[in-house]
Amino acid sequence: MIQSKIFSKEECEKIISFNKKYLRGFHTNNNQPEQTKTLYKGYNIPKNNETIFLFEKLFTFFEKQTNRKLYTYPIECYLMKYDIGDKFRLHDDAGMGRIYSIGICLNDDYEGGKFLVNDDEVTKETGNAYFFESHILHRVTEITNGTRWSIISFIQSPDLFEYGGNLI
Repeated sequence: MIQSKIFSKEECEKIISFNKKYLRGFHTNNNQPEQTKTLYKGYNIPKNNETIFLFEKLFTFFEKQTNRKLYTYPIECYLMKYDIGDKFRLHDDAGMGRIYSIGICLNDDYEGGKFLVNDDEVTKETGNAYFFESHILHRVTEITNGTRWSIISFIQSPDLFEYGGNLI
């Protein structure tokens, strides 16, 4: 996993505010029938003139870290909201051509909600961006106080400019 603080607090606050504008949201109980409670909420953030700064900064970070040029950036990111009691079970993001999962920690004023990638904790710092291979197991522990906000997106094989070989 690679991570680095690349977004300012002001940029993160602007990204969080998109939840009021882009209302095409979703929620899930992690497809676990025994759980009826919603365990996180999300909002689809489209790539447009208002949000382009998010896409350019996030995916340029990926390109610089991997020395790979993407053919195109994904068309949307997902703004994730976790309230008290919310969590995300251990899972991977593989499938649908996903090669990398890439995201941003948008705030740090909450308790619980550790983001663990292969049991390594992603730094809980506002503006911290990260990426890892989509097949790696990861989870978010239960939120005990406050609200956790983050961005997640995916780099899929058709997005890559070059094919084959080692991608990192």
